[in-house]
Amino acid sequence: MKLALHDAMLEAQVSNRELAGRLGLEESAVRRLRDPLQRSPIGSVESALKLLGKRVGVSVSDAV
Repeated sequence: MKLALHDAMLEAQVSNRELAGRLGLEESAVRRLRDPLQRSPIGSVESALKLLGKRVGVSVSDAV
């Protein structure tokens, strides 16, 4: 999900600072959301993706 957030931000040409403003967070919080080595609440990453027009989904299927 963090990689998807990174890609969505690049696609939308949105900076850390701009996304932080939209989310009502500090820029450092957005940097942590994007950092794969930092733990982040899944809901926070999902909210950021939603602001960028993305939806999170999970699916499981049989291996063939």
